Amino acid sequence: MQYTAEFIGKVKTVYPDRKALHLALEQGCGYLVGRYLDEFRHLSMSPAEIVQAFEQGREQDVLEAAKQASKRTMLYAEWSDLCR
Repeated sequence: MQYTAEFIGKVKTVYPDRKALHLALEQGCGYLVGRYLDEFRHLSMSPAEIVQAFEQGREQDVLEAAKQASKRTMLYAEWSDLCR
C-alpha cells in the first residue's frame, strides 16, 4: 500500500521514536502499520496510574496522556479508512 506523504508525516509526528513503524510506512506494509497503530493507540496510563496522578495533583499528566491517545486513535481510524 502506498501512503501519502501527509499521512506518513502525521504518523512520524505522533510516533517520533518508532523507527520500525516509520520503515513499515515507507515500505507500504499495510498489515504491520495497522498492527503498530492499533497496539499503541490506547491510553498509556492504567486506572491506578490515573488515580495516583490525580491524588498527587498531576492532572496535566492525565490530560496529556488522553490527548496523545486521542491523536493515536484518530490516526488508526485514518489508516483504517485508507485501507478500504
